[in-house]
Amino acid sequence: GDGTPAGWWFGNAIGSNNAYAFCKGWGYPPPKDGWVVPVQGVPALPGLRVSTTAPRFGKFQQTFASNRNSEGAKGAKDAKGAKGAKGAGRGNKVRQDATVKAKTKTSQSETQEDYSQKSAGAVRKEKWMEGILKRFKKALIGRWSGVRAGYTQYHQISEVTEGSKKGIWCKTYVEGSDPRWTQISIDHKTAYWGKGTWRIDLDDIQKNPSKLSWRSEHNGVKWTWSWEGN
Repeated sequence: GDGTPAGWWFGNAIGSNNAYAFCKGWGYPPPKDGWVVPVQGVPALPGLRVSTTAPRFGKFQQTFASNRNSEGAKGAKDAKGAKGAKGAGRGNKVRQDATVKAKTKTSQSETQEDYSQKSAGAVRKEKWMEGILKRFKKALIGRWSGVRAGYTQYHQISEVTEGSKKGIWCKTYVEGSDPRWTQISIDHKTAYWGKGTWRIDLDDIQKNPSKLSWRSEHNGVKWTWSWEGN
């Protein structure tokens, strides 16, 4: 398009205005003969022939190939390292998972052991409380007599197992009055009369089984009953 004939050129650089030889032709490989030197020379020099040979590795190709080989080796090494690191990562994860499982198992075992100990303690306490309750009932149930406000009172303590009045109850008789029912509640090793205004401890009964010494919660005054039998 710029008036330059199409063909093959010899020059010091691609696109340079300095050309040393020219030959008409298109495609590859370049023409073997028909070259004009210099480019304006006419006719063509019959002694100049161009031939193509297999490409040879120059310094650039050797450097490039070396770099390619180095990069390939480095890539293989990196891949191997990454694979090793990945494998090590999996190994570490497996060890971590095993550690977590072991800790979890240990924690579960400790929890089960704690639960077993607590359960055993709860069962023991429950049986102990049952034992205290039985001893208390055995110590209280029966006929008793005492004096209060100058009047002799007779008390019949029994356990009600049916109806709405389940529990330990005391039926009190006073001459000239109707019988009166009062509930006795037991809390651990202490029994309370009615609303809790009087109390008695199991230890006190065990020291003297033939007496019930109730104590007032207000002023500590004692109200003593004597055993009359079952």
